[in-house]
Amino acid sequence: MPTSDVPTAAPVGSPHRRRRQMLSAAIAAFAAMSASQAFCQFAFVGGAAPLMPALRPGVMAPFAASSLPRRADDDGEEVDPEEAERREQLRAQRAADRAWRTGLNLDGDNLDNLQEWYEEALAGPGGMPKDQGQQAFFLDLILRSFFGEFHPNSRIKDNMAKRAYTGENNQPCATDFETAYETLKRNVKEGLYFGRDDGQGWTWLVASQSPGGLELYLAREPPFGERPLALIKTSDPDEFFDKVDWNRLFIRLHKPQLWGGTVSRFPIPLGKQRQFSLR
Repeated sequence: MPTSDVPTAAPVGSPHRRRRQMLSAAIAAFAAMSASQAFCQFAFVGGAAPLMPALRPGVMAPFAASSLPRRADDDGEEVDPEEAERREQLRAQRAADRAWRTGLNLDGDNLDNLQEWYEEALAGPGGMPKDQGQQAFFLDLILRSFFGEFHPNSRIKDNMAKRAYTGENNQPCATDFETAYETLKRNVKEGLYFGRDDGQGWTWLVASQSPGGLELYLAREPPFGERPLALIKTSDPDEFFDKVDWNRLFIRLHKPQLWGGTVSRFPIPLGKQRQFSLR
């Protein structure tokens, strides 16, 4: 039987076909890997194109101008003096507002600004703290600190849980708050204070953290280690109570303790007990 001249197709499993299939698969894998790397670089690292999409003209106009005065351009253009002065006044006003909100700080090593610190607290209407807002917190502090009987050193005698409030169910009423406030004023005028008198003519209103909670007391020497809230002139206490700003005292309540000064004696009296040192 004569043979046909038509070439026969290579078997499916021929070596040439397998090589072509492997080469095609390798090229496809390389292309996929390159595309994945390019996508990751653009999406997570950043490509040459800006990440922010293009916006319509005029969208960025309100944010394009700087908040600072323009400097002179290379062509010699001058800064507008009126605009520069207005911006400088605005910055000064904002700085003054921030300084007023935070207030003056005391340097325990010098205490050279006591008069300014005293006057800073006299910007209010005076009188009792109001029974709302942050002043109500001071109203409670005065009640727990100055309602009751006192020792000669101004430390209250009875525990707060044993005090006889006159409200319903032995709860404090408006009269009890007024009584505590008047007791505070009377103690300042009569000189009932805790500690020694340094002779500088100031009475300190101090916040102290005790096991029973936060309380107020009076002192006539710098209360190192405590939180000073206000100074009261011993010779004229009415000036303080007539002009006190309780909001200012609330800000000072959240400031650091007063530290500094020269150590002249051990803060805890040891008597004849021997002092031990750890080495």
